[in-house]
Amino acid sequence: MDYNQYTSVDFLTDESFLSYCAGNDEEHVKFWQNYTTEHPEKEQELSEAMLMYKQLSGHKRPVETELANFKQLIQTRLSVLEQPVPELSESYVSGSGQFKMYKMAALVMLVVLIGSFFVWKRSSPSNSLNAEQATLLSKNVFTTEKAQRKKITFEDGTTVSLNADTKISLRKGYNKNTREVDLIGEAFFEVEHNPAVPFIVHTAKLDVKVLGTKFNVSAYPDERRTEASLIIGSIQASLNDKSHRHFVLKPSEKITVEEDQMATAKQVLAKDIPKVLVSNVHLTNRNVVVETAWVNNGLEINNETFIELQQKLEREYGVTLAFKDDEVKKYKFTATLKNEPINEVLKAMQTVNYFNYKIKGNTVQLSK
Repeated sequence: MDYNQYTSVDFLTDESFLSYCAGNDEEHVKFWQNYTTEHPEKEQELSEAMLMYKQLSGHKRPVETELANFKQLIQTRLSVLEQPVPELSESYVSGSGQFKMYKMAALVMLVVLIGSFFVWKRSSPSNSLNAEQATLLSKNVFTTEKAQRKKITFEDGTTVSLNADTKISLRKGYNKNTREVDLIGEAFFEVEHNPAVPFIVHTAKLDVKVLGTKFNVSAYPDERRTEASLIIGSIQASLNDKSHRHFVLKPSEKITVEEDQMATAKQVLAKDIPKVLVSNVHLTNRNVVVETAWVNNGLEINNETFIELQQKLEREYGVTLAFKDDEVKKYKFTATLKNEPINEVLKAMQTVNYFNYKIKGNTVQLSK
């Protein structure tokens, strides 16, 4: 099988690749792990296929059923494309040009078919998880579900990568007299430079103001920390508490705000001022920025306990972690993973601190 010519859709219809994604065949898992290592040029197609698999596997109907429907749909359309095409008069086309035109028409029809399939999947009311793209809730609101990521481009040219379980809203008048957005969750921003209209990200505890730069903001409401990490350019971070303190970050710096120490209107003592730390971003030994590894479908675990990883893993894979032993919650891990199914992630973590796990549906039971 010549996988070097495969697209992401081709991989998604390959039985051995599906077994690798599901993690239910060690031989297939080993083969695809080796293939991924030996063919870095196929990283994008493999990443897209794995992402689509995760999203399809989150549906209420089995992923095998979805893929069977998809393949049947393609085969039906291809059988139509293989029918004889009526000849056109020489005044329109002749010779090899006629064949090229028919071939182009077939390709266009297939592209439309594939696009239509995923649009249909997103709009189906029986699906609990949207397909590859974020849902446009209204004209100015975008969201992603668990186990879903999306890259969008605003009208000013700014691009935003949304991590799982994230919501971003554009404020009224965006790209006119203002460029302000509200963020719940995590997003990586590549802001189009415009000195006349600064770009501002509002979160519950921190506002980030820029002119043009690349940075990451993590502000999940169920996590204790809110972080802004600067990759390129300059940003100003302002606390949304009574102190309204400002911090200017340089490239490769980040600001961390502890949620449980945020001051309220009635809390004005010095000890109630939120704990803020400005530090450098974390780099792996391969010079990968831990804080933004997710943008390239990576999962960087940096000396984190299982309980600290719980929310990250649950969002990433759309599962629920159930701890049977409190001691397991305290196990610490450091690992670098990419495009791995949940069972492979857990196996890798077992080599650092051994534990037992059992996957039942969307629940992962963890014990000593």
